[in-house]
Amino acid sequence: MENTTIDLTGVYNIETKEAFLNKYDNLNTKRAFVRIFRNTFSYEEKREKDLYLFNKEELQDFFDNTSPSTEISARHYGRLILQYLKWAVDENMIPEHPFPVQQHYFLRYVKRENEQFLKYRDLKYYTQYYFKNAQDGIILELLFFGVQGKEGSEICNLKIDDLNEDNHSMELYDDRTGVRRTIYFEDNDLIKFCQYAHKEERYEKRNNEMESNPRIRPYTDLIMDTKYILKNSKTNVTHDTQATRYTLYNRLKNIQKFEQIVPIKNQITIKNIVKSGQLYMASKLYERDGELELPQLREICKHFGVKEHWSLRDYLNLENLFRLYPHLKKE
Repeated sequence: MENTTIDLTGVYNIETKEAFLNKYDNLNTKRAFVRIFRNTFSYEEKREKDLYLFNKEELQDFFDNTSPSTEISARHYGRLILQYLKWAVDENMIPEHPFPVQQHYFLRYVKRENEQFLKYRDLKYYTQYYFKNAQDGIILELLFFGVQGKEGSEICNLKIDDLNEDNHSMELYDDRTGVRRTIYFEDNDLIKFCQYAHKEERYEKRNNEMESNPRIRPYTDLIMDTKYILKNSKTNVTHDTQATRYTLYNRLKNIQKFEQIVPIKNQITIKNIVKSGQLYMASKLYERDGELELPQLREICKHFGVKEHWSLRDYLNLENLFRLYPHLKKE
């Protein structure tokens, strides 16, 4: 007998979502909506309101973070969201549709693997060989291997004393949420890179790719009297020992302007570096377990400090895994 139960676990504002689903008789249709609602959960929870109350900018932000790999899936995703918003208007829950677009609008959010994800070997090339500053490289590597926090807080708070070579771990602190956690690695490569970045005394501007100008010094001195891994430059404006999220964001913006990075700058964003790192971890778990299912996804979520696992399935799947790491595909 077919299972007719609809599991609403991981759905925000279950009562409203259930009222919407009751208009449909087809179980597959209901389950398709539930998958969408599980993906919207983290965004609704963050803003403490249901999806139908999102304004246009908030909806665009949500779609910017989705990863449909085909035009069909993009249209399907958009169509389901629009149906839910239309229902909210019909039920007089909101006065007007907040996102009145046609389905073809969602094609702009299709992100191919080669436009989005970064392979592990490519990451290491940029951070270890191409970048002139370890202070640039360490940002990408920390994000790739699970260190982030809200608005990059775990990176900004990371100190030399938080590194433990004995058990390949780091003590992390997110002062935006108050969460402290310990993260473990396979080896000490990232820890040693953090130590190297901490010893760096100066920062080469624009990866030393600037045109020579005798009136402009091509580097800035870094603050050395600090235990923080990510450092500020010594300027006339500030000598704060701890870098802020603005330092982190500005460094990433500058990295995107490096000569070899410009063609792949869509990959060098926080969300795409993190997703790439999650796929790399998935490759290691797949090698260990021979599968990529719920237990492996939960392990990745824990390592990266992510609460929800449903939204990861849009990109954290075997299709993308085999594209990035084809050696895992069994004949």
